[in-house]
Amino acid sequence: MHKLLGFFLLIAGLSLAGCSFGDQEDVWFDSKEEAIEGGLQQNELNKSALLAFEEYRGETIVFFKRDESLGTAVISEGKKGVSWHRDHPYNGFEAGGDLPYSTVGFDLESNTGEKISILAGKVFDSSIQLLRLNDGGVIKELKVDAESGLFFAIHEAPYSSLVINPIK
Repeated sequence: MHKLLGFFLLIAGLSLAGCSFGDQEDVWFDSKEEAIEGGLQQNELNKSALLAFEEYRGETIVFFKRDESLGTAVISEGKKGVSWHRDHPYNGFEAGGDLPYSTVGFDLESNTGEKISILAGKVFDSSIQLLRLNDGGVIKELKVDAESGLFFAIHEAPYSSLVINPIK
C-alpha cells in the first residue's frame, strides 16, 4: 500500500514539475558571456556541456547536453540586459528496435516572441557521423556529437516535410 501511494506521489510531483517548467523566471545579465555562464550554472553544468551557438533572426540559440539529453536556450537582449531563456525541457532519446537514429521537432519562443523551429535527435549507429537535412530544398549537414550522439538544427520547413539522410 505504501509503495502504491509513493508511486502516485512521484507521478504527481513529476507532473507538477513538468507543468511549471515554462514558468521559470529569466535572470538578466550585463553581457552575452555572463548570460551563458549564468545559464550553465543555473542548470548545474560547466562549459564542456556546450555543443553550439547559432544566430537566428537576431537571437542566439544555445545547444547543450546534459547526460544523454539535449538542452536549448535563447540568449536575448532586452531593456533589463541580456537573458538566458529556456522554455523547453530537455529532450532525451531512447533507442527503439533497429532504428539508426531518433528525432523530435519542437518550437522555442524567445523573450521577444520569436518562434524558432528546432529539429533534435540522437544517433544510435556509431558509424553515422553526419546527417544531411533537406529543409524545404535547402541542404544542411548536421554534425553528430561524438560523445553523446546528439544532433540538432534550426529549420524553416514544417517538421513533417524534413528529409534526413544519414551519411556513413
